[in-house]
Amino acid sequence: MTDHTHPAPAYGDSNDLSTYQAEGSAIARLMAAYPHLFQNGGPYWSDLPDGWYGIATDFMELVDRHLGPGLAPYFRIDQCKEKLAGLRVYWSLHGRPGRHGNQHGVADVPGIAPMDPRDDPEAEIELDANGEEIPQLPLELAQALERAQAAIRAEQQPVLDRSLLTCQECAAPGRLRRFAWMRTLCDGCATALMQTHGEREITMAERHLGIHPGGRVDGQDSW
Repeated sequence: MTDHTHPAPAYGDSNDLSTYQAEGSAIARLMAAYPHLFQNGGPYWSDLPDGWYGIATDFMELVDRHLGPGLAPYFRIDQCKEKLAGLRVYWSLHGRPGRHGNQHGVADVPGIAPMDPRDDPEAEIELDANGEEIPQLPLELAQALERAQAAIRAEQQPVLDRSLLTCQECAAPGRLRRFAWMRTLCDGCATALMQTHGEREITMAERHLGIHPGGRVDGQDSW
């Protein structure tokens, strides 16, 4: 479970990520395995179920393959979480890399020269929250980021959709189950959940009628 006792690290600040992500959590392990893809800090208010860690690493391998070392400093996972019993990863490619860029804030990409906007009289200078100039990207670099973004998005869904058939607790084959909320679990983890927490799985008839445990119907008050 993600530790929410500390605020998320600021964008570009990777000094104190361990205080934000609980030590030993799946996200902390993912960050340790792919430090070059977390140069812009850790994901915000996130939680990665242990059973989906392997799927998350496959997603990171996909990202790594399309970005390479030159574009990796622009990558950021904004949020990673379970939603509707599936793994969701919200990510972006920023125009301003973190501490591993060069002095102008532009990563070293083979064949592309970094540009300081102050050297371009037609460049529009943007300021960040601290009033500092945000370097603009050379056209070739911006196009490279667009191509990488399109390639990742074209291939990511089959990888993430595996979470719909993988137990989020233990990584065994699982299926969607409806308790008080939806979860993807194997038979063993579903049984353990019901025995430990007293929950019960909603029947197909109840699902059809929109009935939840406790007699509540979607959109209506409790009976």
